[in-house]
Amino acid sequence: MIIPRDLNTHFETHDLSYHGVIVGKVWSQYEVKRYIDTRNLVASDGYIVECVFRVTIQPEFEFSLTPSTSSNYDRYPAIIKTSSRLNGCLTAFNTTLVDYSPKTLNVSVDINQTKNISSGIEVTRQHTSSHGNSKSTELGGSISGGYQITPMAVVTLEGRHSWGSDHSKSDLSGNSKQSGTQFSSAASMSIKDWGCYASLDATSMYPIWVWGQEYPWNIVQYKNCNEIGELVLPPTIISLLADDSNIHPPSDLSLFGIDFTSTATWTLRKKVFDRAGDTISIRHDIDYTVASHGLRDHLDGQTKEDGSKKFYATMDNYGPLECVSSPLDLAKLALEPLSTRSAVVGFRKPRPCSVNENKSNGRIISDTNDLLVETIGFSSTYECLLEGDEHAKIALFFKLSDSRPSLGFQIKHWIGGKTACVMSIKVNDYKLSDRFITTQYQSEGEDNILLITLRHQDFSSSNYCDFINLGLNKVEIMLKSISGEACSYMVDAIGFS
Repeated sequence: MIIPRDLNTHFETHDLSYHGVIVGKVWSQYEVKRYIDTRNLVASDGYIVECVFRVTIQPEFEFSLTPSTSSNYDRYPAIIKTSSRLNGCLTAFNTTLVDYSPKTLNVSVDINQTKNISSGIEVTRQHTSSHGNSKSTELGGSISGGYQITPMAVVTLEGRHSWGSDHSKSDLSGNSKQSGTQFSSAASMSIKDWGCYASLDATSMYPIWVWGQEYPWNIVQYKNCNEIGELVLPPTIISLLADDSNIHPPSDLSLFGIDFTSTATWTLRKKVFDRAGDTISIRHDIDYTVASHGLRDHLDGQTKEDGSKKFYATMDNYGPLECVSSPLDLAKLALEPLSTRSAVVGFRKPRPCSVNENKSNGRIISDTNDLLVETIGFSSTYECLLEGDEHAKIALFFKLSDSRPSLGFQIKHWIGGKTACVMSIKVNDYKLSDRFITTQYQSEGEDNILLITLRHQDFSSSNYCDFINLGLNKVEIMLKSISGEACSYMVDAIGFS
């Protein structure tokens, strides 16, 4: 498994030394991304450079777990000043510092975010059916009689009949879908008894950080000295560092060492297409000061009647120290890995590139930012004239983030005359067999396309090969006349498949 952002990251470590004595260690990490700035209705090619700089410094004494009778604390970390700035040929870019961290900080920083992802689907279906029949018959009657002058009788008959039926049906259906997204993260940074003060240079091009102890002795504020060079501290500060017979320790960070991290981000928008302008470095300046305080006898060598000693405090500076990164090739660092899309560079497409009228260096990046092509010995129309021992070169750079079973590239090219040329190919220092280019330009172009296989992991095939690695890969192509006679060669396009 690889971490995707590592493909665009350069990492270094250096010892921090002063006159041959190692006083600390620095870690620096640089991540580069290519982007197109479309602000102001203009498309401008450029890079985003993010720098993470970490410095650790340990005190010159070792902390002891046992009680100590020491009357002083010598040479502990007190103040450190750091800065990060771009170095190199920056005339080809419009450079802007877009962000830096931390800002001025003397208590704590807390960042809280929350993210939850939830989804649900509910389907409801209900069917109800009922059927009923009813029938009833009722018969009744009454007979009554009487006798008056003449006999009388009344007969009454009643009948009732009813029937009915009922039928009902209902269908109910419904769909419900829910989704939600929440994000959660937490980051905190606190500096116990220390403070960080951030500022920018006069041009606002690079940040400067001053990290200093604030308690019990605020060295950032109280570091004035008298005419003989002795530090003069207010009585309130002295009371926190010592009394008449005891010495008090500095802050915990000064006792156990400091470990500070700062970040800076720049945008570099191209204004001049210069190959050398794609390479920069980043310089870190470090100014480091140690402090000491304790009790000693008075200058006259006499001890006071109460046995008290005199308080003293001193500061010594290590610096300025400088740490410069290795040259950073922005175009190579910013390359994205090959994807399922085809990575193609077409040399006929009008594009700004650093190619002079005569043989010179050229550099082209594919529109998908996953293929970098460098040329040596080609004209602005990507044609070269080879004669005798003269040669031209093409270098391909690409990155791979997966273990795909097969990979190769195609090159469309031809010769301009009857003299053939020989193509020598090297893939990551693996020498491939030479190819001979004998075909002139054809309208159909089928014979002008050469396929070079870089990986074919079919073990049963006689063409099995694997010349590529995860991360950055390089293909070097050298062209030369086969007989030493004048030979014209032209390249039209290169693509991966």
